[in-house]
Amino acid sequence: MLITISTDASFSRKWSKGTYAFWIVCNEFRIMSSGVLRKGVDRPEIAEFQCIINALHYFLTTERKSNVTKIIINTDCLNVIQLIGNDDVSKAAQKRWGLLKWGKPLRKIYYEFLHENNIKKELIEFRHIKAHQHTNTARNYVNQWCDDAAKAEMKKLLLT
Repeated sequence: MLITISTDASFSRKWSKGTYAFWIVCNEFRIMSSGVLRKGVDRPEIAEFQCIINALHYFLTTERKSNVTKIIINTDCLNVIQLIGNDDVSKAAQKRWGLLKWGKPLRKIYYEFLHENNIKKELIEFRHIKAHQHTNTARNYVNQWCDDAAKAEMKKLLLT
């Protein structure tokens, strides 16, 4: 069974808060969820990373995880893909974004999460989705839903 997970996060630098939204789909079901990240975040990439972990965790806690042959994770955050989607973080990306400086703990959390849940890293494929393309495709529709849901959560959070 092929599972597709689309994610997006919102981030407030002023308040060090993050919100998330994910959409999980396959031939058997569709799950849509959004919320507020419990821990504070100081970078948008960390919010996106936590969103991905939340989506994987949510999926793995359901009874639907048997017979999974591949998990595709769609995200608009190239830094997260570069950091956890690749074993070899490119030297150019490391230098440009300081990926390993702030990302090394995230890589550790990600690989521990996979190990604890008996997920082979080869099972997961990351794909970059360009955000805000306004094209009439299912992929863009889902990305826009995730973006809107994460922003709505942030708006509710900041108004409380």
